[in-house]
Amino acid sequence: MEKKRYSLELKETNKLVRYAQNVFGVVCLITAGWWAVYLTKSDSGGDYWIATLFLLGFGLFQIYSGLGYAARYVEISDNQLIVKQASIGTPDLMMVSDISDIEILPLSVTFNLRSGKKKILRFGIAYTDYIDEIKDAIVEMAEKHKIPLAERSEKI
Repeated sequence: MEKKRYSLELKETNKLVRYAQNVFGVVCLITAGWWAVYLTKSDSGGDYWIATLFLLGFGLFQIYSGLGYAARYVEISDNQLIVKQASIGTPDLMMVSDISDIEILPLSVTFNLRSGKKKILRFGIAYTDYIDEIKDAIVEMAEKHKIPLAERSEKI
């Protein structure tokens, strides 16, 4: 099985959008730096510092996102499964040999690990276009490695 990567984003961003994010992030950082220098010279209240910190954080996130680090994805390869569900943070790396069984629900997949931990991949209900494709790839991986698989329906 070759490495397959599935995006969890609403849509893929092209190079122009990522370039614009980087430029906008740099503009925010320059503005925050200029504002911080200006605020140290003047007698201003704490509201300006909060705005400066917000601009600094927003600029850093725009650059982080523009460089592609904020992408959410599921990556399946021969011996591992990588899941990154949140824009900020590190992806969850699961070795296929560490997975004891998999439970597939309509809007999530639960990976029960041999260590007793559970890792849950939640899809959400807003954009369901990619759910079946990812589930099919997980089922294919489970069948190839003989991992027990259970499909369940959720009760509301």
